[in-house]
Amino acid sequence: MSNDGLGSNPQAGGFSLSAIAVGVSGVAGEEAPETGGDSAIAWEALGGLTDGQIITFTTDGTYDFGTKPNDPKPLLVWNADDGISAPNAVLGRKSVWDGTFYGEVSSTIVAPEVSQSVRLDHAINTGAILAQVEFNSAPNLYVHRRQYDDFEIDTAIVIRTRYQNLVGTLNIGDTVTGQTSGATGIIREFLDDKILYEYSGGNINTTMYDAVIDNRIRFDPYEVMTTPSATMDNNEGQGMLTDFNNKHYRMWGPTGAQNDTYLGQDTAGSFLSPKVAEENTSIDGAFYPNDWDNNLLQKPYTWITDEMAYQDNSSANSNDGILWWWEDGVKAWEAKRFNFRNEEALRDQPYTRVYQRQVSNGARPNSYTYMASLYVDDSWCRVVVSDLPDLNLSNETTDTYTVIPLPPTAWGSNEISVVAQGNVAGKYWFIIDATGSEVIKGQFV
Repeated sequence: MSNDGLGSNPQAGGFSLSAIAVGVSGVAGEEAPETGGDSAIAWEALGGLTDGQIITFTTDGTYDFGTKPNDPKPLLVWNADDGISAPNAVLGRKSVWDGTFYGEVSSTIVAPEVSQSVRLDHAINTGAILAQVEFNSAPNLYVHRRQYDDFEIDTAIVIRTRYQNLVGTLNIGDTVTGQTSGATGIIREFLDDKILYEYSGGNINTTMYDAVIDNRIRFDPYEVMTTPSATMDNNEGQGMLTDFNNKHYRMWGPTGAQNDTYLGQDTAGSFLSPKVAEENTSIDGAFYPNDWDNNLLQKPYTWITDEMAYQDNSSANSNDGILWWWEDGVKAWEAKRFNFRNEEALRDQPYTRVYQRQVSNGARPNSYTYMASLYVDDSWCRVVVSDLPDLNLSNETTDTYTVIPLPPTAWGSNEISVVAQGNVAGKYWFIIDATGSEVIKGQFV
C-alpha cells in the first residue's frame, strides 16, 4: 500500500481543538521549551508539547514543505465540546456552519477526547449529521472525523411501501394485507404517501434476511392492499422497500446541480448494496466492494476515525478524479479513478459541498450516529501526530492507535507552525504536502 500520508487509525483519542496558547520561555507556570531534530529538520515548542501550544518545524532546505493552497489554517475545525452553534473560529477559517445543523448534544456515548457528543437518529431525521461544509470548488478536499454508530446497518433497515388511492383510515398497529401476494405487515408509522412497518409481526419479517431474494415474502408492486379500515393500491415500484440508504459521505455541485457522488457502507452478511456512485456523470458505472482493495465494513459500537480525500477531474469527462477513503487507517482502494462532472448543463461544475453521514429513506428507531469531531480542509497539506510510526495500515488492527490533525497557523516551504492538540510528547509526527505525499516524519523526543 502506498505511503501517501492520507491514512490514520485511532481507536481512541482525537483532537481537543483547543485555542492557541503561545508559550514564552521563562514565564512562571509554563512548560519548559522543548526542541528536537537537527539542521535538516528541526522542531521547537516554546511552551512545551502540551495542548494549545505552538510547535514550529523548520528545514535548512533539505526538505521542501511546499505551498499550502488557499490559507495556512484549515477550512473548518469542530468538536462536540464546541456545541452545535458554530465551528472553532480560532483554529479554522469558518466561524459559522454553511447550512442547517442536524443533531443534538448528548452525553450518552462520548469519545475519550471530548466531554460530550452530537448525535442524530436516522429514523427521525433523513438529513446529514452536523451541517454541509462548502469548499468553493477547490480542487482538493480532506475530511477527518471521529464517529460512532450505535446500530448495525443490516438490522437498522427501513421497511416501507408507498400507496395511492386510499379509501378509509390508516391506524398505527393495524395489519396491512396484500391481496395478491398474501404479505402482511404491521403499521409502525404512516406519513404522506408512505407506510413504515414494524420489525416484528406480519409474515414479511419471517423471511426478511433470507439470502435468496426470491424466498422473501414481500408485497407485490401495485397490488391492492387492505387494513381493517382502509383499502389502497401499492405504489412502491419494487413492491416493498427494505433498505438502509446510507450515504457515508456525499458531495454535490453548486445549488441546483445534478452531479453528486456518494459513498455507501455495509456490514458483514447484509443483503444491502454498498458502493461509490457518481450520479449522472459516471463513465464506468458504480464502484462496488468486490472491486475494492479492502471492503471496509461498518464497525458498530466503537469510536472510529474516518478519512476521505477528494480531487476533482482535470477536465469534464476525464475520468481521473480521486476519491479515497480510510477507516481506522485502512485504505479502501488505491487505483480507482472517477468522473465527477461532464459537459452537460447542471452536471458540468466541480463539487462545492460535502456532507457527513446521512440515511436518506429512514431507519429503525434509535439508529443513532454520534460525532465527536470534524476537520475539513480544501488542501491535502497537513501535519498529524500518531502513536505509531506509520500512517497507512494494510489491514484492520485492534491496536490502540490515535491520529490527530494539528491545525496549522503558518505554512511555508521551509517553516510550518501548528497548534498542539492534547499532549503530543512522545508521539510520531508527519508532514504531508499538497500532493498528499509524506515529506518527512519524526518523533517528539
